[in-house]
Amino acid sequence: MSQPVIAAARLQEELVATGLLAQVTVAEQVDSTNAQLLAEAATLPHLTALIAEHQTAGRGRQDATVPDGAPRAWVAPPRSSLLVSLLVRPPADAPLTLLPLVAGLATVRAVDGIGHWQAGLKWPNDVVVAGGKLAGILTQVAPTGEVVSGIGLNVHQSRAELPTQEAVSLASLGVPPDQRDRTTLALDLLRAYVQAYQTWLADPSRLLAAIAARTTTLGQRVTVTLPGGATVTGRATALLPDGALELTLPDGARQVVRAGDIHHLRPSRERSLFPHERSIPWNPGPM
Repeated sequence: MSQPVIAAARLQEELVATGLLAQVTVAEQVDSTNAQLLAEAATLPHLTALIAEHQTAGRGRQDATVPDGAPRAWVAPPRSSLLVSLLVRPPADAPLTLLPLVAGLATVRAVDGIGHWQAGLKWPNDVVVAGGKLAGILTQVAPTGEVVSGIGLNVHQSRAELPTQEAVSLASLGVPPDQRDRTTLALDLLRAYVQAYQTWLADPSRLLAAIAARTTTLGQRVTVTLPGGATVTGRATALLPDGALELTLPDGARQVVRAGDIHHLRPSRERSLFPHERSIPWNPGPM
């Protein structure tokens, strides 16, 4: 069954006319929302959003687990997902490393209250529910300094339409159709992004605390596949001010990870790596 289109007029009325965003466009089909905004970045105003009903060449992060670093595809049936990219023009001297996590926090906040579960951030780029990937994020910097954050949120896909066994959608999680309106989700997501972005500019430490409170990776024993293919295993113990993840290794040493693919270890594997460590559950608490 074909899903309703995203209501562009409502987005204009509630986001642009109110001054929250400078520009928002809903396209029937693009190759990639990120690629289109990056190509036009130098001429677009700060806080420009592009939403697509369908992407023909959407992509995820660089795949650090394969030798050639091939990009991951983001494939979904038309009108099944919320596919949105937002361009911002940060101050020239602003550190940009927290911006991928800004997009993640905004996505978590946008889906809060929809189901009988709490979404969390799997560092650095995924939004997860009960271990399943609900959304992926790709943040890129244009040569002229603009930053584009692309978010792909699985909404209407059936279990058979999801790309991997680890992926989930609002539909597969049992969210009823009347709570899966993509226009409302787009409004909530873009408002949450602007709020988080403004907090990043005004009070980065407050933003980092909010991100840490929703990062399910913290407190977990993980294996990280680093760029280049090397792996490191340890307990994720802290988010650093630049958004990097600090690991405590089995020998007690600390290692800082700024990029990589995270795999949360299962309890049996954890015990074999950390036989003498008492497990302390991580409770992110309210945001």
